[in-house]
Amino acid sequence: MKVTKESASFVGELPATGLVEYLKSFNGCVDYGYIVDNDCILPFIKRKRLIFYYIQLPTPVLGAKDIDEEKIFLEEALEFIKKNIRADFISTTNTGIFNSYPNGSMYCKFGSYILDLRKTEDELFTLLHSKHRNVIRKAQKDGLLVFSGKEYLGDCYNLINETFSRQGLIAPTYEYVQQLSCLNENVFFSIVKAGNEIQGSAIFIWNKNHSCFYLHGGSTEHPHSGAMNLLHWETILQMKKNGVKFYDFVGGRINPKEGSRLEGIQRFKSRFGGDFEIGYLWKYPFSNIKYKIYSFLLTIYFKYYKGENYEGDVIDQEQKAGN
Repeated sequence: MKVTKESASFVGELPATGLVEYLKSFNGCVDYGYIVDNDCILPFIKRKRLIFYYIQLPTPVLGAKDIDEEKIFLEEALEFIKKNIRADFISTTNTGIFNSYPNGSMYCKFGSYILDLRKTEDELFTLLHSKHRNVIRKAQKDGLLVFSGKEYLGDCYNLINETFSRQGLIAPTYEYVQQLSCLNENVFFSIVKAGNEIQGSAIFIWNKNHSCFYLHGGSTEHPHSGAMNLLHWETILQMKKNGVKFYDFVGGRINPKEGSRLEGIQRFKSRFGGDFEIGYLWKYPFSNIKYKIYSFLLTIYFKYYKGENYEGDVIDQEQKAGN
């Protein structure tokens, strides 16, 4: 087992979430690389926040032949990280849903709606929920248009930031969005307009023969009906033309609370006809004391700066929900 930054030999095997430019885009990134053993590859980012160093995994183990091989690799990778990479804890991200988890880790079930783009355009349109089909047709009839390119980076960021703020969430930083542009043709900044008014925006990353990932999205407070549906539909068709195999809506709770914002988001994603694929998110503290201090500081931050109770990360929340 070794760490390498030389991805040229296996770059064709990497999803967009494993490309060097994406790894380097994370705020506080102090190191990155690939843990490699035989055919198995695990991209990682090492980040620093205050006095804490932590590792994040944006993809599952690549190249593992089955669940057993993935689990064995993860067990050995944890020991390797302990000895060779300074970190207080390690965690997965919602773009990297694993088939297994290492012993001793904290974990939860988690899923994502994934659409198979190897189907024909007619088959994909048929898979859409009837309400999605209707509002897409209406948006097209009303003259809404989708535009994509790096020139829309600022528009994407502004609307995503506005949406996150409206929902009381921490928005991605402008520096992070700018860094994503280093993915060049593998990043997709998209907006949808009604006349001269931007109705919605989204940021995608993709790699040929792999997946397109829906990273972030935003809309006006009262967007034109079907605006975001049309944006996704047009992107689905473009990704199919680009040779992408799967369209990943990124992230889905197992049983979101009825009537919640998350339930509404997942209903929107599910109606594009993708399969809900379930795996695991997990985390592992190398230093229990530092991890507890880190969690305590997050609690203080949310209470005194955000005016709300910190309910833990996704894994904490899903474990409390029994998932």
